[in-house]
Amino acid sequence: MFRILHVTIAVLLAALPLAAQGIPEPAEHFGFTLGEDRKLADWEQLLSWYELLAERSDRVILDTLGETTWGVPFVMLTVTSSENHASLAELHDIQLKLADPRLISGPSELEDLLDQGKTVAMVTMGIHATEVGGPQMAARMLHRLATSNDE
Repeated sequence: MFRILHVTIAVLLAALPLAAQGIPEPAEHFGFTLGEDRKLADWEQLLSWYELLAERSDRVILDTLGETTWGVPFVMLTVTSSENHASLAELHDIQLKLADPRLISGPSELEDLLDQGKTVAMVTMGIHATEVGGPQMAARMLHRLATSNDE
């Protein structure tokens, strides 16, 4: 019986929008719509948002890479499927080989790597103190990536 109940709950949860599973809309979290005139989320608000997404979405991992010159966390978010998160080391190795053809033994290995690998995009936002639009947009984009039911 427990196994059947578990499957039923999993199916029902999968059918619910992810926001219903505890990820609020950005406006709910910040108390205003990002991009609204004269309203900007500050670093503490953005960081708490990133932490919430990492806690509640199996698609988001938050890593602290160090500290900025202001002594605040310098963070990186990795957003992908839970399956890809489980094989990040392998996917990293594939990317390293694809980036350096000297590491590939021949055409068949190349084809295998291309079949197994994933497209990776790195997006940096707000690396300069005067850039305010990027970090605000990042919070909205991350919500969409964390809650979407798309692959």
